[in-house]
Amino acid sequence: MNRNDAATRASRAILLALRVSLLAAGPLAVPTYSRAAHAEESTGSAVVLVVEGLPWDVDPEAVRAAIGREIGKTVVLSGAAPAGKASFVLRGEGGRRVTLTYRADGEGAIVGRTIDLPDDAERAADTLALLAGNLARDEAAELAALLGKRSEDKPAAAPSEPLEETPSEAPSEASSDAPVEPPVPEKNELPAQEVPAKAAAPKSDPAPRKATPARAPAPAAEPPTTPMRTPSLEELAPCWRHDATQFFAGANALPRIGTSTRRGSNVVHNLSANFLAGYGTGLDGFELGLGLNIEREFACGAQLTALANIVAGPVRGVQMAAGLNFASSLRGVQMGSIDIVAGPVKGVQMGALDIAGDVVGAQLGVLNIAGAVSGIQLGVVNVATSPVKGVQIGLVNYADRSTFSFGLLNIVRRGRLHIDLWGQETGIVMAGIEHGGDYIHNIYGIGTRVVGAERRLVFSLGLGGHVQLSKRFSVDVDLLGYSLHETPSLAPTAFLAQARVVAALEIGARLGVFAGPSYTVVNARSVEDALLAPYDSGSLDLTAPSPVFGWPGVTIGLRTF
Repeated sequence: MNRNDAATRASRAILLALRVSLLAAGPLAVPTYSRAAHAEESTGSAVVLVVEGLPWDVDPEAVRAAIGREIGKTVVLSGAAPAGKASFVLRGEGGRRVTLTYRADGEGAIVGRTIDLPDDAERAADTLALLAGNLARDEAAELAALLGKRSEDKPAAAPSEPLEETPSEAPSEASSDAPVEPPVPEKNELPAQEVPAKAAAPKSDPAPRKATPARAPAPAAEPPTTPMRTPSLEELAPCWRHDATQFFAGANALPRIGTSTRRGSNVVHNLSANFLAGYGTGLDGFELGLGLNIEREFACGAQLTALANIVAGPVRGVQMAAGLNFASSLRGVQMGSIDIVAGPVKGVQMGALDIAGDVVGAQLGVLNIAGAVSGIQLGVVNVATSPVKGVQIGLVNYADRSTFSFGLLNIVRRGRLHIDLWGQETGIVMAGIEHGGDYIHNIYGIGTRVVGAERRLVFSLGLGGHVQLSKRFSVDVDLLGYSLHETPSLAPTAFLAQARVVAALEIGARLGVFAGPSYTVVNARSVEDALLAPYDSGSLDLTAPSPVFGWPGVTIGLRTF
């Protein structure tokens, strides 16, 4: 009995101890659970900030804190934007330029802006915070407008009970002459305006309808927001790769023979030296070689070699080689025998052969080939497959359209083309073509001298400027050269240089007239061949072995438009 009592007392003591421990642990457990739940809730409702490149002096943590203060929400840094969560994506575009995009919760449209940050790091963080707040508020306004539009598309709710005692129902209830009394709807019945057609009163005696509140006019629809095109990594951060290892210096005789033996090729160097060939992910500094300098992703800085610089990505800086320079895009300078850029160029190409996409800058070489040109092409042969907003100077120039092409032969595919027939005081009658761009044209002509004892075959070549004063009226200033030849031997008898100013007027049916004064100088093999004017002409050089005369004249002609 004593043993049983002892066992009973021991079990009661154990139970009492468990109760006391539970009571003591309860107040601690509840706050712990509450804090965990709150942390989970705050993380779930936080706005994500993804940083993909910033100027070196701008701290991502400072940007995160500033954005949080601006929008009044928790902002967390993350490596990627989660699906369906509100997120900002901050991308650097080189220098102080950045692009900030924002997407709200759900599958909202992406809105963004590209700005240049201030030089001061604190002001840069505040500027990004203000931009983030602006983007978030714009998105919120669009969402509110969308929800408001949807709510108006729903049918109007049933009027409340006080609306049943409206003036429109009073006459029907007070009148005893009405043949049909309108049924009084129960609370669980549909309102009068929503009763199906089968339950409606006969058409001959329609029941009065309940008054319904007037529907508010729908607000004017806002223009849809076009999602921004997501820029490529090459456009946003051309000099950075998150998956590559950066080293200050490296040297290689060949790929994988040198510092790359241990480091591999997925590296970015600030200083690089290559003997026969070097290969890496990118360059952010200076690279010197005797053979091949090859970068797989980008080159920012300067590449100098004897044979070839080859970059399969963008180049921001200088490429100099005795042989070949190649890049996918260029912002800087290429100097080599052959310079090739597969994409756009903002800068200068100087080589025997320059090939690029669209060029903003200059191509200086023997043969220059580009897409659109905003700048200058200077070479023996210049080719632009798209419009030229600038200058082409060469012996042969080709462009789709051109503001200024200056050369012996200019071909402008969508330029001005006129067929001219003109005569002048010397008795020379010419037929020719005037062709060129907006302001500069070439003149090519052939004709004969219809007066004089002997006929002369005449060839002409000219260059002129064009000013369009109105839709139908223009003025040309031309310099032409004429050569006169005997027939049929084609022996030259005289050479004429002429300056003229002619005004052209389109008179209709794509036909016009032009006329203007001129001054002509002739250098002939004899005095008889030099006397081309029908009136006296002054001798300009009496001591020359061949006579030189000059006189004023006039040109009159017809032109097709």
